[in-house]
Amino acid sequence: MKRLFPLLALPLLLASCEKRAALLEGMGNVKSPGGTWDVTVESAALKVTHRKTTKIEIPEGPSVTFTGGMSPGEWATTKGAFVYFDQDDRLWAYDGAGHSFICEKTRDNVSSESFKSRKGPFPAEVIKRLPESLAAEYRQ
Repeated sequence: MKRLFPLLALPLLLASCEKRAALLEGMGNVKSPGGTWDVTVESAALKVTHRKTTKIEIPEGPSVTFTGGMSPGEWATTKGAFVYFDQDDRLWAYDGAGHSFICEKTRDNVSSESFKSRKGPFPAEVIKRLPESLAAEYRQ
C-alpha cells in the first residue's frame, strides 16, 4: 500500500502544476489563473488591477502587496467582447467594437499594448473569438 500512494498522488500533483487559462465573455469579473490580475468588464470600461507581493529585505520581514490599475481609454463593451488569460498569465481583451488590449507582467513592471502593435503569435482562443476580418490579420 505504501508504494501505491505515491502513484495515486502523482496525477493530483501534475494537475496542480499545470498552467491554466481563463476566459470571460461579455461583462463581469474574472481573476487570472495565477491570481495576480483582477479584471472587471463594464459597458463602457475595462478595469484591470495587478497585484504584486514583494518580500521586504528584513529577516522574517512582512510581505507587502502593491496594487496598480489601468484601463484602456476607448472601451465600449459590445457583442463579441471577451477577456482571456493565456497560460503565461497574459491578458488579452477585445471589446467587440474594434478596441483591443494586451497586458502582461514584464521583469520590473507591467506593459500594455493593442493587438495591432503586438508582434508574435496570438493564442488560438483569441483568434477564434475575433471577427473574421481581424482574425485573418492576426493569424500566423
